[in-house]
Amino acid sequence: MEVVKVRVQTQLAFARGLSDGLRKFVKAEGYAGLYKRIVPL
Repeated sequence: MEVVKVRVQTQLAFARGLSDGLRKFVKAEGYAGLYKRIVPL
């Protein structure tokens, strides 16, 4: 969810909110895009 939140905040034309942004993000990058920036702590 953090990835989508950052995208919505930085690109205002991307989506109107978190639920809209999640749908658009998954459509554009797939579910794997939600996890590709996570690194082990």
